Amino acid sequence: MMNYIQQLHHWAKGDLLQAKIMLAWAFIFCIPLICYCFKINKIFYKGLIIPLILLVLMLFGYGSYLLITKDKEVQKLEQQYLENQKRIISKEQSRGNANSQSYVVFKTIWGSLLLVSIVIYLLASSMYIKGFSTGCIILFLTLLITDTLFHARLNVYLSFLQELNK
Repeated sequence: MMNYIQQLHHWAKGDLLQAKIMLAWAFIFCIPLICYCFKINKIFYKGLIIPLILLVLMLFGYGSYLLITKDKEVQKLEQQYLENQKRIISKEQSRGNANSQSYVVFKTIWGSLLLVSIVIYLLASSMYIKGFSTGCIILFLTLLITDTLFHARLNVYLSFLQELNK
């Protein structure tokens, strides 16, 4: 059976991998698509620009944040765990439960906004609005997938913490 420190490192590696994937998605897909949208002279593509820029900012912001802070956070938790195991497990479980609730809220928001974007796309007659709603579909679908993956890994970590608390 995995001990707490192994599980902590396993969870952190998953988050770091996802952060790298987020940055890669921004570099490989979003930025080239934004450049293409600026280059081509079609109204539909002009509508894609704002949501894609927001997506790049979100991916860069959170992905970079994780890459910069996750290792330090893990080292700090590892040290604190060696000093007081019960307190850290309890503290991590409380923090994890709060984060889990946040993920549920955000996934609901992203899913709702995704549905609204799809409806707007289907109802819109303007090519700019169709492009904008397509950009929003890409934005909210990416955010929904991202938070779903983070939440799934957090749930595994929380289950492990619950087993330790028994």
